[in-house]
Amino acid sequence: MTDKRRQLLLNLIEVHGIYDASKIAGINPVELIHISEITIDAWLANTVLIELMSKGKIPKQYKEFALSIDSLTGTVDWDGVFESDGVKEKVFAYATPFWEGESGIPVEIQHYEVTTDDDKIELSCDGDVFNLLKTRGVFDGIEDVLTWYKHFYLPKVYRVIVEEQLPIVRKLAERKK
Repeated sequence: MTDKRRQLLLNLIEVHGIYDASKIAGINPVELIHISEITIDAWLANTVLIELMSKGKIPKQYKEFALSIDSLTGTVDWDGVFESDGVKEKVFAYATPFWEGESGIPVEIQHYEVTTDDDKIELSCDGDVFNLLKTRGVFDGIEDVLTWYKHFYLPKVYRVIVEEQLPIVRKLAERKK
């Protein structure tokens, strides 16, 4: 791409924002970010991940969790099921990368359900367990964002949910018996 064309795209983005600029240019936001070689900050990284997840271009499954994007709220939902020894646990959590353009990931279990042969306990966990994973907020391109997603976001969020938050929620459910 010529410097002149790149500068035109950068001006278009600056004036209209990434979404309107992509409509004007007739290309999707991720492609516009890529070809314009714009610096990818936390807000643009969020845009890239939401676009790619919405289009099914990045994995929507990580271990026991199905990942989905709520296009209205822009949140990334982690919906997991754990089964062993006659116990079935369902976990629903939010873990949205770069929520509101911040270089962090709020991770929070919202709902927990445990079912045994004898009992079923449901627990709404709003505000009971919350972690903010700090992360970097600038990336060197789309590939860098995708590498971060695979090697930082997925394993770190999983660890927070399973190793830090789930034990707390299990104790809360035990008290509810």
